[in-house]
Amino acid sequence: EFLALHTTARRGPLVISQDHMVFLGGGHSVPARLVKVGDALKMGSGKQENVRKIESTIQRGVYAPFTRSGTIVVNGVLASTYIAFQDSEYLKLGAVSTLFSFQWLANTFEAPHRLACRLGHPEWCIRETYTSDGVSYWVHKPLLFSRW
Repeated sequence: EFLALHTTARRGPLVISQDHMVFLGGGHSVPARLVKVGDALKMGSGKQENVRKIESTIQRGVYAPFTRSGTIVVNGVLASTYIAFQDSEYLKLGAVSTLFSFQWLANTFEAPHRLACRLGHPEWCIRETYTSDGVSYWVHKPLLFSRW
């Protein structure tokens, strides 16, 4: 199940998985499932637009590109290429919220992959392989570890 986030600009919606993150007007990233009507989304232009409608939608397949910045602009909206593992902007350990945002954590742990692609093993990026669930094998093992 995905979410279609419609902004006041009335262009096509951002269709996004509930776990992928978007940037709110203040610049911090949150899982799409936490966005509410009226929230300001950060646009690729740097401006903000308010969410006017949110719809649940069933879609097949996903696009989850790796970018150097960990961000992508889709239908004008600045979105993250990463997911959050919890319904929170920040990693929680038990009931305690840490200072580590999921955007920062994902970008940090993706750094070796980006470095390998850039400095000598571009075939790792050109021929990216995925699990049957659509998760990059580069991310799959750390993902399993994080759920342990």
